[in-house]
This record gives sequence, structure tokens and C-alpha cells, in this order.
Amino acid sequence: MRRPPAIAGIAPIREFPTPSDAERLGLDEYEAIRLTDYERRSQEEAARAMGVSRPTLTRIVESARRKIAAALIEGSALAIEGGEVSFAEGGGYCRACRFVFDANGDGKCPVCRSADIEDVSATDIGAIMARHRNRGEGLGMGTGGDCVCVKCGETAAHQAGIPCRQQRCPKCGAAMIREGSEHHRLYLKKQAEKKG
Repeated sequence: MRRPPAIAGIAPIREFPTPSDAERLGLDEYEAIRLTDYERRSQEEAARAMGVSRPTLTRIVESARRKIAAALIEGSALAIEGGEVSFAEGGGYCRACRFVFDANGDGKCPVCRSADIEDVSATDIGAIMARHRNRGEGLGMGTGGDCVCVKCGETAAHQAGIPCRQQRCPKCGAAMIREGSEHHRLYLKKQAEKKG
């Protein structure tokens, strides 16, 4: 080894704006890496799953690996964004609170319960992300603050790198939301409407 690594590791980018010097891994490149390197599928299987030819898949994988290597060696951020992709398993984008979620069957946002949902199985998620960047909005809230339970109101310290919605209330086991987030504001508004 000629010299030590430029970085000790890579942390996920949870909010926008993405650093201008970040390597940008397209969603198609992400999917190609997921299928070939993570799931260990053959290139033929991965190409079939993505609906592209094998030579096209090879070019996508090589491009993705170069970007990942550059981020590791140069110590730059690695952003996953953009590209014309659709989601085979379906899902939704809540226009009210800007939450992207897996399909849940009831046609409502699992956080704010809004029915103003955009189907992301037919939408370019890169375009959604670009809309947020253009408006200067973030999809994450940083590392501080607390997570709040929508059922019992219990709070717990936010754990950096783990979205509150993936944490369970220590008191009742329900999903939590971020204090001060759009979801939390909508929750408080609905609670006030119920009381008054």
C-alpha cells in the first residue's frame, strides 16, 4: 500500500443540498450494483431484471464502480440520485409532507395520512429529488432533535443515521416521527383539531 486511505469510512447523505464535489451515482447504477455485487446475480440475470441488454448493464456497472472507487479513494461524498427509473414494487410520494414510502395498499401516507399521493412506480424519483433541491428543501433533518411517538407522545433521542420512522417507541412499540418535522407539525395540527 502506497499511502493510508484518505477517509476512515463513508457516512450516508441524509439531507440536501448534496455537496457539490460529491460523486453522483445514478439510480440505474445503484440498481446494477445492488443486483450484481450485493445480490450476486449474474450479469445476464441482472440485465433481464433491469430490462436492458447485457452490454448496457456492463457499461452501467463499470461506471458505478468507478464512481464508488473515486469516492473511497478521494474521500468525496457519494450521492445516489437521478436517472429515469420506475419502481416495480410500487410506492408513493406524499405531496403534503414529502415522504417517500413503500406501497401500503390504503392509498394514504403512512405518516400524515394525506391522500395527496403520487405513484412512484410510474414516477422518476430523480425528478422528485430535483424538485426538492430546486426549492432548497431537504428530505432529512440532520442529526439533532428527538423522535416522537404518534400514539402515546413519548419522546426518545434521535439516533444519527436512523430515520425516526424506523425507530420504535420504547413505551408502546409504535413507529415514531421527527420532532419539528412536517410530519410532526401535521400530527400536532390533527391533534389540535380533535380537541377543538
